[in-house]
Amino acid sequence: SRYLRRSGPGIAASISVSAKLLALALGSTALAQSFVLACFLGGLALGNAVLGPAADRTSNPLRLYGRLELGIAALGLLSLPLLKALAYSGASLPWKLAAAGAILLAPTALMGGTLPALSRWSVPGLDAMRREVSRLYFLNSAGAAAGALAAGFLLIPVLGIELPVLLAAGLNLAIAVAAIALARLPRAADG
Repeated sequence: SRYLRRSGPGIAASISVSAKLLALALGSTALAQSFVLACFLGGLALGNAVLGPAADRTSNPLRLYGRLELGIAALGLLSLPLLKALAYSGASLPWKLAAAGAILLAPTALMGGTLPALSRWSVPGLDAMRREVSRLYFLNSAGAAAGALAAGFLLIPVLGIELPVLLAAGLNLAIAVAAIALARLPRAADG
């Protein structure tokens, strides 16, 4: 179950790919990077605020996590044609920004719910909370740094834009299926 706790690389790779696609739409790499980063951080915050309490209320936070990953995979696949269409549309810059924000907000909000759901699942009691949540945050942040480096310097230059999106969605789907399957097992089998 440890591999379920490493979603950071997918988030960082998604930021890199989205920024590349938006640079086509916005005509500026700096504007695209800034806008994508703001959308991702805003979406993560929104998802944490809205889905964090849901993770506390659910009787099966691992199943919630799996469902969030499933949604991230689906929306990630959907974002590719939408961002490409936006890149080649004749819309004005304000409309492109509004559309891009709408496209990015849903999957990033779901991403923001993954850490609370995993934290709730992996922390058996209050005594272990600080240590486990700190460890999850470390793994997620370290994975994000690795994902950003891999996407920017390896995946996009070697594979282009579309294949990394498909690979990320496939990884999200595999994690979703594994999490949902593990969520059906008795809790003692998770360790």
